[in-house]
Amino acid sequence: SIHLTGCPASGLSSISYTLTPTLVVDAVNDLIATNSFTGAATAPYQSVIGITELGLSNGFYSVLIFAAAAVNVIISLWVGVLADRIGNYRILLMTVMSFGVFGYGLVYAVPVPASFVFCVLVMLPVYSSMTSLLFANVRAIANAEGGRDAAAINSSVRAAISVACVLVPGLVALVLVGRGSMLPAYLLACLGCIANLALI
Repeated sequence: SIHLTGCPASGLSSISYTLTPTLVVDAVNDLIATNSFTGAATAPYQSVIGITELGLSNGFYSVLIFAAAAVNVIISLWVGVLADRIGNYRILLMTVMSFGVFGYGLVYAVPVPASFVFCVLVMLPVYSSMTSLLFANVRAIANAEGGRDAAAINSSVRAAISVACVLVPGLVALVLVGRGSMLPAYLLACLGCIANLALI
């Protein structure tokens, strides 16, 4: 078993009891699957919402997405360095998840160009840095096990991501079929972020 209290390598380092590696991996996989759900629920419809529903031009939206990708890379690197310094991924995970709750929630609750641009450019890139934190946690677990189960752990993580990315877009489309707006996809993503917070 792995005792997580005070273990800087663990993303769940503030938990004060002993868990088996399998249970920890299962918990992280749940977080990864839910995190993948939020992206898969909104990514196929983001351009539709931004351009068709909120009136952004094609050129502006293209620049926005490019800038958001650059911000995402910078923030992910910074969050990774910060996590290594403080040695407690759980606090950072909860922080970046909160950005997802408010980011997706703001787009749904206040569907105007300004809120969409702010969330896509600032809030959601911060939330997306959660992925690097979760993979760092998985890596820490695999290292703690001496690499014996690294392949199985990595396979389970990839499976969790694949299931969400394959199934969620179609399921969201079924839920939203016949509706005049795709904005409820952001409500679903917001609820997914809240579920993630509950899992921590």
